[in-house]
Amino acid sequence: MFGVELIMSEMTIEFTHPVPDKLLCQIGDITASFSVLERSIQDLAWCLISRNLRVGQIVTAELSLKNLRVLVINLYKGIYGQNDELKKLCDLMKKSSMLEEKRNQIIHSEWSIGRTINEVKRIKRTAKQKSGLNFQIENLTESDLKNIAKDLRVLATKIHLFSGTTIKINLYRKS
Repeated sequence: MFGVELIMSEMTIEFTHPVPDKLLCQIGDITASFSVLERSIQDLAWCLISRNLRVGQIVTAELSLKNLRVLVINLYKGIYGQNDELKKLCDLMKKSSMLEEKRNQIIHSEWSIGRTINEVKRIKRTAKQKSGLNFQIENLTESDLKNIAKDLRVLATKIHLFSGTTIKINLYRKS
């Protein structure tokens, strides 16, 4: 059954999954690295909203990442207008959208045995009215998963750097 083994021992029945520990660790890294990216966008929003951190936290607490991106871009436009840094910000937010999609593909998939012991098969089923039932199947290695997590962390760093330099520079320009 797609690499799932039923284990019965002393009154406990549990399903196991086919994902080797080293690959499972990388999926966990993607999850943790995504939260780092999300936090970097929240931090940027907090800088733009108010010098009072608590106000920023209240405003962003329940926002999805998509809505955080919209908020950050609109706050930036409202405060600083159209400038070269806005294009940089939009590019960063576009990259975060693409990485969020990759993360969602990983987190919201089924897993099966890969072609070798060093990979797993990601399976995603969709059933849309227009196209009907579709399967997206992809074999992933430890390196593939590591690269997604690394890309999330690198982008989070770029957003922090944008926040730390561009926002401060613009604050001084507005003064």
